[in-house]
Amino acid sequence: GKENAPHAVLLFLGPTGVGKTEAAIALAEEVFGSKNALVRFDMGQFTDSHQASRFYGPPPGYVGYEEGGQLTRAVLRKPHCVVLLDEVEKAHPQIWDAFLPVFDEGYIVDGSTNQRVNMTNTVIVLTSNLLASEPGLHHKSSVDIKEAVQATGAFRPELLGRINEILVFQPLSEQSVAEILQRRLDAALWSLSSQGISVTVSPGEMEEMVQEIRAAKFGVRQIDDVVRKYLRAKITT
Repeated sequence: GKENAPHAVLLFLGPTGVGKTEAAIALAEEVFGSKNALVRFDMGQFTDSHQASRFYGPPPGYVGYEEGGQLTRAVLRKPHCVVLLDEVEKAHPQIWDAFLPVFDEGYIVDGSTNQRVNMTNTVIVLTSNLLASEPGLHHKSSVDIKEAVQATGAFRPELLGRINEILVFQPLSEQSVAEILQRRLDAALWSLSSQGISVTVSPGEMEEMVQEIRAAKFGVRQIDDVVRKYLRAKITT
């Protein structure tokens, strides 16, 4: 990318519960050495102009201006980080007026203090559920994917033009769900064992959990809930 810009601006596309957020966490660990090097925002919380101003800092005289912007405060605390903006299509367009200088020149201006906050040491990850039901999207070229995203009208052309890479996440296979479940289950069983509680999970019960997770509306986000439910039932019976 450009010298005075974030390390990268990435757009992760895919349905809920396929690992977009987990990929961002893994990216933070790989690039910056720690899972804690992640600053995450649910952009569904910034859907109107008043909420948008809280993101980058309301002007002096407005409620909350003494605190500055949520994004700018976070980056000042963690200048080397992955900035994860979840479900960006829900954000108020006003946010991008303040955010475009980030992509072009590597800084954002806090609306409360007028301070320039350096973002050249960040990786910016945008996630979206757009086109989640589009068949064969992952087989298309990067140009075709970008055109499909632009056709939705959810992103302004000048924003899309500044995204370095669009990555398409597919629904997880049964094997992938089983592998993730096994890791979560092993951690839970180890925790119970350290408390003197011994629990055995049969292959049949594992398969039941896998199928329940795959059928869930929120994908692998349901894994911890399913594990807790099964273990709670086994402990109390």
